[in-house]
Amino acid sequence: MGGSTKLSSLGVWLAVPLLVAKSAFAEPRSAPATRAPVNSNPSTIVNFTRTSPVTQPDHWSRDADFVAPALDLDAIKIDDARNQIGSEVPLRIGTNVALSQRISTQSHGKWGTLDDGTIIWTARLQFPGAKGVRLLVTDFHPSINGQLIVTSDPASPGDVYSSKSQRGETEFWTAPATGGALFLEYSQPKSDDVVASVLVIDEVSEFYRSAEENAFDPTSAVVGSVAQTETLACEEDVNCHDVSVEARDSVGRMQYTVSGQGTFVCTGALLNDADPNTFAGYFLTAAHCIDTQAKASSLAVAWFYQSDSCGGTVSSPLSHPQSNGAKLLAVDPASDSALLRLNDDPGNGQGFAAWTTVAPSGTVREIHHPGGSFKRYCEGQLTNAPPTCSQMAISGFFYNKWSTGITEDGSSGAPLFNENWEIVGQQKGYCGFQVPTCTNPEQYNNAAGRFSSAYPLFRQYLDFVATDDSYENSDSFSTAVALPFGSYALRLMDFDDYFAAEFESAAIVTAQAAFDTADMDLDLYLFDSTGTVVAQSAGTTGVEAIIASIPAGRYVLRAHKSHGWGGDYQLDWSAQISTCLQPLPVVVTDPAEKNRFLSIVPGHAGSRTAIRVALYSLHHPDPPYADSSTTGLSDEESSVRWVGQLSIHADVNGNTFHAAQLQCEPFFADWGSMGEVQIYGTEIIPSSDYVIDSIFEFCDLNNFANYSSPLGLRTTRWGDITAPFQMPAPAELTQPNVQDVAAMIATFRTDPAAIPKSRALLQPALVNPEAPISVLDIAAVIDAFRGAAYDLEPPSHCP
Repeated sequence: MGGSTKLSSLGVWLAVPLLVAKSAFAEPRSAPATRAPVNSNPSTIVNFTRTSPVTQPDHWSRDADFVAPALDLDAIKIDDARNQIGSEVPLRIGTNVALSQRISTQSHGKWGTLDDGTIIWTARLQFPGAKGVRLLVTDFHPSINGQLIVTSDPASPGDVYSSKSQRGETEFWTAPATGGALFLEYSQPKSDDVVASVLVIDEVSEFYRSAEENAFDPTSAVVGSVAQTETLACEEDVNCHDVSVEARDSVGRMQYTVSGQGTFVCTGALLNDADPNTFAGYFLTAAHCIDTQAKASSLAVAWFYQSDSCGGTVSSPLSHPQSNGAKLLAVDPASDSALLRLNDDPGNGQGFAAWTTVAPSGTVREIHHPGGSFKRYCEGQLTNAPPTCSQMAISGFFYNKWSTGITEDGSSGAPLFNENWEIVGQQKGYCGFQVPTCTNPEQYNNAAGRFSSAYPLFRQYLDFVATDDSYENSDSFSTAVALPFGSYALRLMDFDDYFAAEFESAAIVTAQAAFDTADMDLDLYLFDSTGTVVAQSAGTTGVEAIIASIPAGRYVLRAHKSHGWGGDYQLDWSAQISTCLQPLPVVVTDPAEKNRFLSIVPGHAGSRTAIRVALYSLHHPDPPYADSSTTGLSDEESSVRWVGQLSIHADVNGNTFHAAQLQCEPFFADWGSMGEVQIYGTEIIPSSDYVIDSIFEFCDLNNFANYSSPLGLRTTRWGDITAPFQMPAPAELTQPNVQDVAAMIATFRTDPAAIPKSRALLQPALVNPEAPISVLDIAAVIDAFRGAAYDLEPPSHCP
């Protein structure tokens, strides 16, 4: 809490009798307390709260890439003494340090590439002696699918930041992390555009008090009259008392950071509003905690930071849900009240407390986080008897004496409840002749701002009821409303809209949502009847679209608000129903034949298809070799293979190539969105003919009519890698020749005029069509030029 107002330089807290001011308003009160739904996503849906790093923990065992100088604890002690005695500065737990050398992805850490082509940057930062750390990230410009993970333990989940989670914000404070070491990992798919500079770190807030226990290290940290080493012995565990669980779970532990000053702790609570269909994150706290938008933007609220039972275990606040960032809506200096709205409405089962402007009589209670520690409970009686302070007029504040428990620094902003567990105010501080302890209740009065004083400023938010669309309340999978195909102007005011449709036969379904990113970030998910996601669109722009091939059955479309407060969106929802449609044909863009790859461009982007490859004619060189035959291949001729799992590779210039190996079983994917695909495997051999077609998922694989029109492809003669290519008999045998040898050497040297590697590579079953040319490839083309036959490696047999 912020403390009372010092009226004398002698250190005596003066008592001044004041008159009670009568509220000019009627007696508004909220709906009863309620609880937020647990708006969890299926595991297949991306969640931007916490995830584990891509790299393994031993990757972080290297020396630190940045080591901060030790904190000046003597200077911190002087600062705290000056700011916290007799002032309204909340409890500070961390001090800020502006970095003389900025940390960035260009100046620190290491860049690398993983086996799957993922581009990655990692950095280890060390802050000796710090109890915890926050970073001020500026110039944050990740790629479209890039993400930054910040963690104090690389073996555990960390906090995730991306263009999606930050909604375009390029500057922010990272969430509080414990300990004096931070591990940073930025990763992006190879398919994303290369980002030259992802982030810059300008300032660091280092915690010299534990953010979890309000405990100092007595051997190295600040001690003295301005800071206790632990919470007072008369603090009462909230779960040792009979309390409203909705009221208890509405209370959150606050941390916020002020640039150039430090990180501070306070307490606040969620308020219920008049709209029964929404769970808006209206958050009440003290104005001396949050009174600027900069402070609100840095806010981190930890929920359910409490014991699991009376005297039971208290787990770290980092193991609980957390809300990051808020918008400051209104401030009432007369009652030291501030109303915020969290950037993302709560969806983890938090409580929403009831409130009233009716003055309480008799007993009042508080649930609070003293020193930033776990939840405690206070109970006492209102009083107008001295001591009172002129700076906290009774018109704007309640006074009371605690008979159970006590409030301390860090309790500021905690909700004051009446006997019906309705909020009537929030913690301000105390007024008295002595600093409150467990043994001097007669020497001070606790003070809390009156909610009735702030209500005229807050009512425009708390009393507002938004008009929803006619399809409300379709807020869950089980209550999904049947939505005929068409175009709809809809409004999302809670977390999700669910719409259902029945299909009697296979179909191609299209859904597109357009919305204003200033209101929310909306994602689309299509579920089958078991609740499995069959298609999704979770981008960062104001348009999300799904195109999916589905079998007959019941499906549910989910419009999910991943970030923001909600708003209007346009939904276009259609389906093309057929027994089974023929997909668009597979085509080619590179007409040059290859020895070891088949290059294709699948059609029908947005739909799941499988690509079939018939081994029509295997290794029949024309003109034939003089001393070899195709023995051992006849059993595989005319057999069928399927294009398998896609892999992504890149050349030295960052251009990406998609490759996929042949397999025995069909593999369905959105092949039409892949661009050119290089097919490889032991089945792709020189002087062979192949027939390629595709089929939609869920269609009868044995019905020829369901397949696309076929595409015929042929591989070149062994070692023939550049034009002119060998013509069939009765043409003379002229290829390969010295031009092929020269072309291979040029490609090996990466000369500007070199041919593509996918044509030059001659080794069997290659994975990467941009793998380096080796001496084995040069030797192979020379052997072929000399007339040697292909060293046959027959393809594997499918059962």
